[in-house]
Amino acid sequence: MTQPERPFADRFRDDSPDEWHRLSPWMIAVRPIEQLPQLIPLIIAIVFAGRGAPDISIILTAIAIPLITIVPWLVTRYQVTDEHVRVRSGLITRKVATARRDRIRSVDLTASVPHRVLGLKKIRIGTGGDKESSVVELNAIPAADADRLYRHLMATAVRTANTVEATGTGPPSTPPEQLTRLQLSWLRFAPFSLTGFAAAAAAGGLAAQFANEAGLFEQGATAAEEAFDRIRDIPVPVVVTVSVIAVVVVGALLSFGGYVLAYWNFSLVRNHQDGTLLVRRGLLTTNAGSLDEERVRGVHLHEPVLMRVVGGARLNAIATGSSKHPLLLPPAPVDEAVRVGQLVAHDGDELTAPLDRHGAGALSRRLTRGFSGACCSPSSW
Repeated sequence: MTQPERPFADRFRDDSPDEWHRLSPWMIAVRPIEQLPQLIPLIIAIVFAGRGAPDISIILTAIAIPLITIVPWLVTRYQVTDEHVRVRSGLITRKVATARRDRIRSVDLTASVPHRVLGLKKIRIGTGGDKESSVVELNAIPAADADRLYRHLMATAVRTANTVEATGTGPPSTPPEQLTRLQLSWLRFAPFSLTGFAAAAAAGGLAAQFANEAGLFEQGATAAEEAFDRIRDIPVPVVVTVSVIAVVVVGALLSFGGYVLAYWNFSLVRNHQDGTLLVRRGLLTTNAGSLDEERVRGVHLHEPVLMRVVGGARLNAIATGSSKHPLLLPPAPVDEAVRVGQLVAHDGDELTAPLDRHGAGALSRRLTRGFSGACCSPSSW
């Protein structure tokens, strides 16, 4: 039995085994926007095909649009029972993604710009595996319904509910505790991360691929030769200096923009009611995730070389049942990272404890093994 959009009540009701629901019809608009980078080769192919035969271009467009927009929405169903969450999709090749309720380790809410404009959210349910196949995704769900489902699916919420039913008493009503939030002064650490340079490299690669597909390299060969002739007349030290400054400035600006987009409105809150850490961040694309404190086994203080110079660090959690180290603090002052780490780990003295150096013999053996392993391994032959 298939029903349209789910009429969520204030208290979530689990589905019966034969109940299936569709995602929001606005998935038809959101999906093509999210897949736009993957669709660029197809768009280029249709444009070039239309140059010689416009009829073929029209036919291909008429076939591609429904396959990309309407068909995925029609063939996608989901259900949430008391035992599992299932998403069924696929027209020719049927796929069923399942997450058992007792194996759920994380539930994340994401809302990109199209989602926010249309009042939607995306739910990613993780079961603790290291592969993408361990994640069940519900894309394009109304925001209010997604928030209710998010609270319902949290493994800690289920555990707390069972405790209340068994004892008849719940945890004391303690307001959430804000452990930290983004400060504008932290923006000074943004240029010292390498995210801007990685973004510049990715953008350059995408632009090069597009230019190659469109034949712009051949058209710009003459202009490139003229520019090279002009640069050749400039002294080499000047060219090198200007190039290095340009790379550093562009990388710093991209790092600054990426920091603002990713970590704006960042906050880390401890919810005493169900023992979770709530992380919220994002300017255009918002993210909200929960981490069960009982699964936290420690914290990871990361100090990259460039950020160490200005006294910055980032903090991640070491948690069981998580494929990645959940973020606890973006690049921020190292003192703030240590403070948050001590609050999360309920001890954290190891972050400030002095370390003992290895002896000369141990250092010599480590260097010998490192160099001999690099020189003698089959991959180096």
